Amino acid sequence: VIELKKNFSEIALVAVFPSADFSKKHSASVRKRIEKILENSDSAVSLCESYVPGCEHLRNKYMVDNSTRIIGYYNGLSGGTAHCWNYAVKNNLELVNLYENI
Repeated sequence: VIELKKNFSEIALVAVFPSADFSKKHSASVRKRIEKILENSDSAVSLCESYVPGCEHLRNKYMVDNSTRIIGYYNGLSGGTAHCWNYAVKNNLELVNLYENI
């Protein structure tokens, strides 16, 4: 998305985090990637002040409810990505699966 934004000004990158302290539970390399995303995002949203069970589900729902198109990497397995993907399907969003393009 960061690369696409360079050529398509209509694309907005909104970083949506399940909680304000979300990055604390990740490794240094993941935190570095999160920082790069934040530096290149148009805005950022944290849905909970601190991490609580279920906040990642809330984040996924928020992303679908506030999108017109989903660009994702879904390998067909169950889990959080599957729930998000299926919720987007139920809400008739256009889906672009990067997994299929590899």
